[in-house]
Amino acid sequence: MQVEVIKATIEQKPVLANLLELYAYDFTGFCDFDIGDDGFLWI
Repeated sequence: MQVEVIKATIEQKPVLANLLELYAYDFTGFCDFDIGDDGFLWI
């Protein structure tokens, strides 16, 4: 399997932000992240 990492464009910023929110949420069982009632990371 070959994986290629490419730089995200500014138009893809909202998609990447949502993916990072989901990633952080998935790790709440292992890390101490502050997740709001809406499911978004509080920073």
